[in-house]
Parts: sequence; structure tokens; C-alpha cells
Amino acid sequence: MRPNFTPSPELYPFESRWFESTSGRVHYVDEGTGPPLLLLHGNPTWSFLYRHLIKRIRGCFRCVAPDYPGFGLSDRPPGYGYTPSDHSRVVGELVDELDLDELIVMGHDWGGPIGATMAAARSERIAGLVWGNTSLWPPNLPFRVFSAAASTRPLRWAILHRNVLVERVLPLRMRRDLSDAEMEHYRAVQPTPASRIGVAEFPRQMVAATPWFEQLSREVPKKLGSVRTLITWPTRDFEYPAKTFLPRLQSMFSDAHTVELPAAGHFPQEDSPDEIAEALEALRRRDNLIRLFARLGPAVRERHRPTIRSAQLDTLDHHQPLRDAGQQVVQTPLDHDRSGQPVVDLGPHMHMAVRVVPERPRVLVCGQRYW
Repeated sequence: MRPNFTPSPELYPFESRWFESTSGRVHYVDEGTGPPLLLLHGNPTWSFLYRHLIKRIRGCFRCVAPDYPGFGLSDRPPGYGYTPSDHSRVVGELVDELDLDELIVMGHDWGGPIGATMAAARSERIAGLVWGNTSLWPPNLPFRVFSAAASTRPLRWAILHRNVLVERVLPLRMRRDLSDAEMEHYRAVQPTPASRIGVAEFPRQMVAATPWFEQLSREVPKKLGSVRTLITWPTRDFEYPAKTFLPRLQSMFSDAHTVELPAAGHFPQEDSPDEIAEALEALRRRDNLIRLFARLGPAVRERHRPTIRSAQLDTLDHHQPLRDAGQQVVQTPLDHDRSGQPVVDLGPHMHMAVRVVPERPRVLVCGQRYW
């Protein structure tokens, strides 16, 4: 069983694709070119949540956004458990089917632990992590209280028969008003109580999946702790208060950069998509810097390491000396501008110019601040 709903091509201008997982047919979109970026949603949403972001960044990332079984346009398979472990397994099957290497995993809400579990099991495929408001450890007391309340018969009935997580909770947790058409896209993929079983199960899993969370909290620092990580945190989310959750998430990763989103609530993809896109585009430019320095050759890097030390920069009269951006050796084409000076593309409206002066080699950059 899956919803009989066709998204608007104006709101969701993507080709629907399908994957036959071991648990049923899974819907996903696969848009853009560049390093693969896996976009994982939470509850009670689906890949529609990422529409603004995909439209903005598909020029520099290959955006893969699935709907878990029981969500969005995917099947509601009989016998499926709707646990986060089940969802992580299905997402992993999709990653393997698409053969996504050098993968960047992005998740918020339940998409965080689901994506982290999948990534820890395939750490050799993972090139980066992007976390929103999420947690990768067992629930705290407020989550346990919410889980107990939402698992009672009256509230579970309201989730299944009145669709309250979509009709009431979802709009209250955003800082902007959704249009009627946007609300219909969240509503129409869950038209009946039978289609909402996955949505109703997540609150119960906050406590029921405690052993799974405990294992995840041990595995993430071991298997993913050194992976470069971007955290985009909405500071107006009362469910995941930054003061409580953000320091612990940051402590799990040795190479983490945080961008706070002061105008965003629980669904930053709806409230602040441009700010998230800018952070991701900066991540892409940083990757191109690393490839550029690798292209300069080990002899230049080693000889002039005191001069070339950091990927951070500010524009100064449109040019700023750089220091070492990293050790990863990746080959990349190096073009030349009209003056014969080598340049490398850093994304829209950006390019890198390299000038090696025999007595004092340095790298000059034309562009804007990024990390």
C-alpha cells in the first residue's frame, strides 16, 4: 500500500524514482551532480521537506532523498517494524544499490540516528556528515515523558485517526506559515490511519529503541568521530535546545564546524534553507581547496608549509594568501585563465587562482569568506 498522490511539479519539481528494498518499494529523488549528499528526514515529514535545499544546491551536489517505508510516497509494507533500526537498514540498502561512495550523510530529527547507524556500518563510504537538530544517544527525561504520553491509547488514536502530528504539531514547530498547498503535500501522503502507522510508531521508539541508541552512542565516536562534520543548528527549536544538545553532539566529532540558525525552529529546512545551502556550498568549496593543494604537488606543500597553513580566509582587496588546506591527495583538473594563470572552480561565482613565485610561493584566492 502506498498513497495515491502526485506531488505538484511546481513545489516538488523532481523525478520520482523507486527502489525495491527487502521490505518493500521505496520512493526517492536523485537530483544534481557532484559529491553524493544523502538527505534524511524525520517525523512526520518526507523528502518534500528538502525541496528548497535540493533546488538550491543540486548544481554542486548529487542530492539523494529517500522516504522511509511508511512515509511519503513509499510503501506501507505489511509486517514492517517501523523501528529506526529497520529504517537504517533500508537506507543502507539504497546506498549500496546506488553505490554511493565519498558520501555525505545529512540528517535531522530521526534522520540523524538513522543516518549515523547506516554510516557507521559503512564508514569506508563516508566522506562527510551534516547534522541538524538531532541526538545520537539515549533519550533524556523530556523525551521519555513525551514518548510515554504519545504512546498512550488516546494520543496514539489521535495520531492515527486525526493526524495530529501533521495537522497540529508540524505547523506549530515552524517559524513560518506553510501555504495551503504545502500543508496538503504533508497531509496527502498520510491519508488514512493505516498509512500513518510509521508516524505513530516513532514516539514509542524514543524509549523502546534505548538499547539501539546506547550502541549508537558508542559506535559513532569510534567509527565516525574523525569524519569532517558540519552542524547546522536551529536555535529556536524548543524540542532540541542548543544549550543541552549541541555541546554533546559537537563533542562526538573531532573535525566539526557549527553554523547556528537563529531564525529556524524544529524544521530548519523549511525555515532557513538558504542558510543551510550556504553552509553546504562552503563545504563544497573547502573540498575544492583541498583538491587544489593536492594538485600543487607534495614538494610544494612540504617546502612551503609555514606559508600555506589554513583553509579559513577573508577577502582582502579580493585576494588573500592561504595556508595549508589539508593532506588528502586527490587529483583534479587545473584550468588556466586568459593570462595563463592556473585556476580551479570553487562553485558559482568563485574561482581559485594559483601564483607560484620562485622566491616566495603563495596561493591567492578571489572570492568570499568560507570555512
